[in-house]
This record gives sequence, C-alpha cells and structure tokens, in this order.
Amino acid sequence: MYYPSFVIDAPTITTKAANVEVDLGDSVTFTCEVAGNPSPSIVWMKEGERQILATSTTYTISSVREKDIGAYVCVGSVTGFDNAEHTVYILKKG
Repeated sequence: MYYPSFVIDAPTITTKAANVEVDLGDSVTFTCEVAGNPSPSIVWMKEGERQILATSTTYTISSVREKDIGAYVCVGSVTGFDNAEHTVYILKKG
C-alpha cells in the first residue's frame, strides 16, 4: 500500500526588509518573504499594536507621517510551528 508523504516545514524569513531613514512625506515599501510548507501566511503589524496592516510580502506607506515613525514586524506563520518574525524600523532624518 502507498502512503503519500507530506513534508511540513516551519516558516523561515528568506528576504528581510532593511531599516529606512526618511523625511516626512516620503514613500516607503518593505518586503519580507517567508518560506515554509505549506505556504506561510504573512502579516505586517506596527510593533506594540495588534492591527494587521497588510497580509502580503510587501507593506507600503505612500506618505510617511510622524505617527508612522517606529518599528514594524513581518510575521510568517505555519500552523503547528513557532512564528518567524523580522522587525524593521522607519527612522526620521535629521
């Protein structure tokens, strides 16, 4: 009798966004790619907040405001494993 095998892999961040230094009004796009099996779900959140900002590999702020300055977290998850996380910072120039 044949039993198909199914490999399940924990999420791993494969592409990490870099910190950025911006002027207010600048546009910012972060990219975070996550490998795993099955395909991990990805969410972006501002550190310390529970609101999901995006559910894709990229997160864009088209015009950075003072309230946007801070840390953002990309979280990749596969059921049954610990999440993979990467934190990136928007810093204000000057």
